[in-house]
Amino acid sequence: MTTREQAILFWLAIALLACMANSSLRNSIVSIFRQMLRSSVFVALSLYAAVLGSLTWFMARLGYWDKSMIGTVILWFLFTGMRYFLQVTDVGSQRGFFRKRIVKLVGVASVIELFLNARTFSLPVEITLQLALAILITLKSFSDTRDEFKSASQLLGGILLIIFMCAAAGTVKNWIENWGEIESRSLISLYLAPIWLSIGSLFCIYLFALYIGYELAFVRLKISSGGTPVSWRVKLGIMAGFKGRISQIGDFNGSVLRRSAAVGSFSDARQEVKNFRKARDRRISEI
Repeated sequence: MTTREQAILFWLAIALLACMANSSLRNSIVSIFRQMLRSSVFVALSLYAAVLGSLTWFMARLGYWDKSMIGTVILWFLFTGMRYFLQVTDVGSQRGFFRKRIVKLVGVASVIELFLNARTFSLPVEITLQLALAILITLKSFSDTRDEFKSASQLLGGILLIIFMCAAAGTVKNWIENWGEIESRSLISLYLAPIWLSIGSLFCIYLFALYIGYELAFVRLKISSGGTPVSWRVKLGIMAGFKGRISQIGDFNGSVLRRSAAVGSFSDARQEVKNFRKARDRRISEI
């Protein structure tokens, strides 16, 4: 675990202790965890963690992960993996949801992040740097929302740029002084870790979103049929008709839904979905 990861975990522990010291916040956190343990969210989150854990084991077998990268996986799960998990309901409503996240993984930002994280500073420096960055970013985010603080926002942006340049210069110096200790395989593993974790995460999120989308469609289908249970043949026909296109499942309603509820065969249900998709594509092209 690098000193940067240790510093982040240190401040996370401080923040958690501060929350637990406040009785109202502590009760809220405990209540949230209790609700999660009693709901289907816990099952989904457990499956999610299990898939990512299996991927980590697989990459370790290939030689691209070891115990020194535990901090990398933990921090990725807390800051990125959980954000992806909570965005599962946005999959069907955001165009290019998966494409945008995959492109971001291999973009310039990921290379800069690799460059800055490959060699870190001492733990006291990292702890101080993390605190300073958190304060400055919070102040800048607040000042960006007010026109009267525009000059302050520009000043804070300049300070953040100076800190970034100093950190980059320090990283270059660190690289030069310790060039002989840098292992190419470790760099490759550090670069690949967020990529394979994100790909596994997005695969899980796709399946979760697909399940939620079909479940809502079947509930609406049952309501349209007057509460009469819909046969499994019709459900399979609808699933085969959509072919896993999450963004289209959410628009499956109205008269098309009522006609689909009235049919009783696999082929008829699939044909209704095909007709719906063609009409939907036609409307989109006319816009």
